[in-house]
Amino acid sequence: MPTLRITLVDAPEECPPYGKIRHQLQLKKGYLQPTEPNVYETEFDLIDGTPKGPIVHYHGDKRRFIYIQWLGSHGQMFRRIKLFFEHFLEEGQANYDIRIAGKMKDGTPACSTARVIP
Repeated sequence: MPTLRITLVDAPEECPPYGKIRHQLQLKKGYLQPTEPNVYETEFDLIDGTPKGPIVHYHGDKRRFIYIQWLGSHGQMFRRIKLFFEHFLEEGQANYDIRIAGKMKDGTPACSTARVIP
């Protein structure tokens, strides 16, 4: 079972009008909190080259991805980052240490497709 470590680099702590913000990894049912500030550690199944498990979401076009959502000071979700497995998955690799941008160029929390940092 491959292991995955995702680090949000330079993630903002506040965003108007939401105030103090936080993020969490969205599971099919429930959420995963960071294991340390801005870091998620988890596992996923890889069956015939296809990622499976509670962290894996998918489009109708069969692409698999992970959601990290941003929450405002009152717990309201206002933005999500989508990290596609195709952007980091390599055959035969068992451990992944992925770094993604935590904010957009304008300083707001990252959203849409994740920007993977080499």
